[in-house]
Amino acid sequence: MQKENLVKLINEIVDLEIMSQLNTLKITRKVTILYFLIVIPLLVPVASASEMVIEWEIALGGSSDDGAYSVQQTSDGGYIIAGWTDSYGVGNYDVYLIKIDAKYNKLQWQWQKTFGGKYFDKAYSVQQTKDGGYIIAGVTSSFGKGSYDVYLIKTDANGNLEWQKTFGGSSDDIAYSVQQTNDGGYIIAGYTTSLGEGGKDVYIIKTDANGNLQWYKTFGGRENDWARSIQQTSDGGYIIVGTTKSFGDLFHNGDVYLIKTDPYGNLQWYKTFGGRGWDEAYSVQQTSDGGYIIAGFSWSFGAGDVYLIKTSANGKLQWQKTFSNDIDEAYSVQQTKDGGYIIVGWTGELRSRIGDIYLIKTDSNGNLQWQKTFGTKRNEIGWSLQQTKDEGYLIVGYIKSSEVGDVYIAKLAWKERVIANSAINSAKEVISSAKTKGFDVSEAESLLTQAEQAFNDERYSDAKSLAEKARELALQTADQAENALNTIISAKENISLAKSKGLDVSEAEELLKQAEQEFNAGNYETAYNLATKTESIALDVDKDGVPNDQDFAPTIHNALFYLGFVVLAASVYTAKKIRIKRKEEELKSKGYVKYKTLDGKWVWGTTEEAKRYSYFAEVVQAIEEFHPPKRYAREEGYRDTLFAWLKSRFPNTIMEYQRGASRPDIVVFIDKNTSIAIEVKGPTGSQELQTIADKVMRYKQHFNHLIIVLFDVRVSSTRYQETYEGLKRTYPDIVIIRKDFPSVDFTN
Repeated sequence: MQKENLVKLINEIVDLEIMSQLNTLKITRKVTILYFLIVIPLLVPVASASEMVIEWEIALGGSSDDGAYSVQQTSDGGYIIAGWTDSYGVGNYDVYLIKIDAKYNKLQWQWQKTFGGKYFDKAYSVQQTKDGGYIIAGVTSSFGKGSYDVYLIKTDANGNLEWQKTFGGSSDDIAYSVQQTNDGGYIIAGYTTSLGEGGKDVYIIKTDANGNLQWYKTFGGRENDWARSIQQTSDGGYIIVGTTKSFGDLFHNGDVYLIKTDPYGNLQWYKTFGGRGWDEAYSVQQTSDGGYIIAGFSWSFGAGDVYLIKTSANGKLQWQKTFSNDIDEAYSVQQTKDGGYIIVGWTGELRSRIGDIYLIKTDSNGNLQWQKTFGTKRNEIGWSLQQTKDEGYLIVGYIKSSEVGDVYIAKLAWKERVIANSAINSAKEVISSAKTKGFDVSEAESLLTQAEQAFNDERYSDAKSLAEKARELALQTADQAENALNTIISAKENISLAKSKGLDVSEAEELLKQAEQEFNAGNYETAYNLATKTESIALDVDKDGVPNDQDFAPTIHNALFYLGFVVLAASVYTAKKIRIKRKEEELKSKGYVKYKTLDGKWVWGTTEEAKRYSYFAEVVQAIEEFHPPKRYAREEGYRDTLFAWLKSRFPNTIMEYQRGASRPDIVVFIDKNTSIAIEVKGPTGSQELQTIADKVMRYKQHFNHLIIVLFDVRVSSTRYQETYEGLKRTYPDIVIIRKDFPSVDFTN
């Protein structure tokens, strides 16, 4: 198989194909589920960074570049996302609008749309409007008067176009930010080279509710000046932030440019911030105290650092902070519910522009609380974020995990929430399975309802506890129901056999009737006990109260029915075997086969299921037989050799290995519908065991089998066993394989 075909087949297996109507064209949309995003903690003191984890994440893209610039949580709890696509639509680039709904970690796509013409069109900002629709602002070269014009699009709640407008002159005019105003119209900010004094000038446009121009303003000097963000303020005016080369720095290197206007766009005041180097701002928001928070980056204070500025209501500097990892830029800031600030941007290497998404959380005074980076070995940018209703965060941007980039969307939440959410989903699955079999699990459902209520109230510890109780009760109830049902069926068969031989089974029939009534009432334990007693009476041929071998042989006590008893003895003695055989034959006739699981249990499944499980068992055996050629101090070397070993053992099997990528370490594809996720960890302590189990369980909805390979385990044998048993109770679906080095033993 050629490499290109192999990659194509892997993508077909991994990717979920979603059909979507983009404008009037039907297109196939490829959605890649990112199974895990590497979180690299920075070498700074952090207070609670470990508590904020990724709840879910996705990458959306086609054969060319696609990305997202703006996100907002919508009134229904979902999210609206705007950006660009070079993969779909009718032009080189098109405006890309995506609506998703996310609840209980079950991601649902609602719709996606493209807008534009045959040339270049991009969206930089989106907001939900009062009527439930959406307003989008960006740039177009497909429509308008100039080479590039401000592009304003209004859609209904389903993303259908209501109207679109362009603004500008004969040169370049671009919009970066839009907001619906108190009067139902829209305020837009960006830059113009068609109007104003300089090469570029800040460009502010005000329209009515139908997108008709009411007024516009330009601000700036003889150099380049532009706006990146605008917001209507509490007094009805507007706050605008961007960059100026006309004012501030005498060397015209660029400074943060903060402008305040009245409701009609008339200048009230402006301020500049920065030093002798290049300083730029991307985002502004009015804060709860009436002041303003600004985010961008600075080369004046540090060497290309995130730049956070807090001002008073009059624009007077209150404090400014910089945050540094390498070369760092901030693109979006928002005040959080606790009064602090959350910032997203990019950190990386200046020359190559390869880096990661950079997330920073501060207190109300700009003091660092925690920071994280997200990414692969390519390039990722976080362009926009919003604190969500559950006090988590939604980040959108751009991720380049191959030669082209994709839209990146990630939802972060507190770890307690994610754990509780997982427990609720697990309970739901068990309860649903029991209900499909007709079992009464109303008590478990009641507990689950309480768990969901606790979850909605943000009582995550209670939600987890209640969900686990609901799951255990549902499992227990289902087991009792299965046992009761099987025993009732067996009792019926034995009564039928006894009646066919002329025996009096009226007592057994009465008990069976009671057992069935109790079963229908959901009293499965009582039903089981009655059915067991029924079966005993039906088998007790000689009426001595004990079903035993004497019931199956001719004696003086049963001489009158000697011939019947001989036949009955043989029949009853093998009744259960006959019933089991009958069931097995029925299953076989339906194409089912019996196979043994790794824990020694025999189960029934389809031929394909048995074949897949057999292959999975072979993979497990191959890993257990793997003996590393040397001791490895890091995971990379161990993974390399393990992957090579598996490839040699299964040369005709498709495998994927993405070291450092946002997926499991190794993926083995049995067929298009069945796959195995393998995660390697070492050196391994107690904390690492728990952490990797939490990580691997996030693959559950995407892979059929989960394997953890542990090497260089550095805990005592007793401690390891305790941790292992705890993990298996919590995560019974994970196969844990320990592979210590032969020459090194840290377990004594």
